[in-house]
Amino acid sequence: METKTKLISGQKGFTIIEILIVVAILGILASIAYPSYLDYVRESRRLDATNALLNAQAAQEKHRMTNATYASTASAMGVGSSSSEGHYTLSVSGATSTGYTLTATATGTQASDTACTNITLKVDKGDVTKSPSTCWKK
Repeated sequence: METKTKLISGQKGFTIIEILIVVAILGILASIAYPSYLDYVRESRRLDATNALLNAQAAQEKHRMTNATYASTASAMGVGSSSSEGHYTLSVSGATSTGYTLTATATGTQASDTACTNITLKVDKGDVTKSPSTCWKK
């Protein structure tokens, strides 16, 4: 018994060429969008660092109210050694009775954010300096 295949006239569908063109266009769009998305994610994670530094600054001021100098470690201030989302580690340097420097250092995938690998907040005799300025959202 022979089976015959009949072609229905007016049959609709996509050719393989049309499908390949669509896939190629999607690939081009994805190759453009993905790096922009990664930049956006890295930039949004900077907020994790700046929030941690501002919280540590408040903890330093609280510590200074009852002590002769600012705290020289994060644990002495009563804050953790990493940011709340864990994208940055916190450290204290140069703690004296008049100032200190807080540094948030990027870890993990956030370390590829070359512009903002280290974000600092420096207090010296009441003056606050935040650097690099591009890493701090206004």
